[in-house]
Amino acid sequence: MKNKLLVSCFLLTLVLRLNAKRGRREKSFPCGVSEFPQSLRPRRQNRVLNGWETRPNAFPWIVAVFYKPNMEFKVACGGSLIDLQKKNYSSTVLTATHCFLTGKRYDKATDYYVVGGLHDIKEQNNEAVQRSNVAKYLRLDFDNSVLQNDISVVILEQPLLFTQYVRPICLPKPCGTFVPGSDCVTAGWGLVDGIPATTLQMMDVKISNPNKCKKDYGDNFNHHQQICVNIPRSKRNVCRGDSGGPLFCKENAVYVLYGLVSYGSSCDEMDAASVYTRVPAFLHWIDQMGGIYNPKNVTEFQFKKSEAEAAIINTMDPKCNKYNSKQRFFPR
Repeated sequence: MKNKLLVSCFLLTLVLRLNAKRGRREKSFPCGVSEFPQSLRPRRQNRVLNGWETRPNAFPWIVAVFYKPNMEFKVACGGSLIDLQKKNYSSTVLTATHCFLTGKRYDKATDYYVVGGLHDIKEQNNEAVQRSNVAKYLRLDFDNSVLQNDISVVILEQPLLFTQYVRPICLPKPCGTFVPGSDCVTAGWGLVDGIPATTLQMMDVKISNPNKCKKDYGDNFNHHQQICVNIPRSKRNVCRGDSGGPLFCKENAVYVLYGLVSYGSSCDEMDAASVYTRVPAFLHWIDQMGGIYNPKNVTEFQFKKSEAEAAIINTMDPKCNKYNSKQRFFPR
């Protein structure tokens, strides 16, 4: 009788564990996947200047960064939710460092908050939306004169829970790269006809030959840590308010984050090129800031997590095993 009771207890425990595992699996939220698929080609009726309105929550990893002292209810920058801890929530956002600059002064992290699950900025109280204040942001030694190292890891006070409206985007492989002509997408709430967009706008773009940005921006353009995007014979471009937003490409049915909107020329200038921060070049620094993301070939780069220096990967190196520079990070 005692043995039967023990066996029954064992079987019950086993069933409970299996159900718990099955429940966790059912609640998993893979990166780079949306429950509201978006066409990458515009429809005639929703076409607007520089792009077109997205389907609501089609890109659930895009967040809006708001500046609290600005009472005009405008998006300061865009950002991308990433998952470094492999949980069903995340407190980590990638955006551009220049978003936190006022003149030559860095703003306090507490002056900002982030909204996920947002489509229309006038509807921040619907069920899809989650809001969290910025606790701190971690940045490299950013040079505003040449706009290099334009990337910050934002840590939120409260994590954003993964839902059908809020999900992370996939990070690329270390040294991940692509060839000119790759089809990608960018999106944001930036200016349209000189007026901030109230709904999330998007456009499909192609990765351009870096020579275009070298020609337009000279030595300010660094191919090792930046990406050149240009739509020939077009005025379609990112604009003020789009900064920090993602450049993402579809790979094996999921979207992967490759760039962050950094800078460009006039929004409506014909044949203008835009420059994006190259995310793969900063993966090990992101790893150090998050402390969790561990690519399998990390030892190949001889990267020490205990170091206070962040290393920028030279993604152009054929072996991709050298750093092209080292900078210190500054918590804010």
